[in-house]
Amino acid sequence: MTSKSQDHSNQNIIYVGNLPRNTTETLIHQIMEPVNGTITKISIHQKPLNAYAYVTFETHDEAARAI
Repeated sequence: MTSKSQDHSNQNIIYVGNLPRNTTETLIHQIMEPVNGTITKISIHQKPLNAYAYVTFETHDEAARAI
């Protein structure tokens, strides 16, 4: 019997939508880290009228707190 290793790394990622287009990584860090925990990665995506981001936290618990 073989055991498959499951990748749970995406459980640390949250989606943050409807952001102003001028949102920066610094702003997301300033708002979210003091309350929710350590952010390891931020990916901001621009749309015509607004923006959204994927924010990766160090642990699943930190990501869950941010929701």
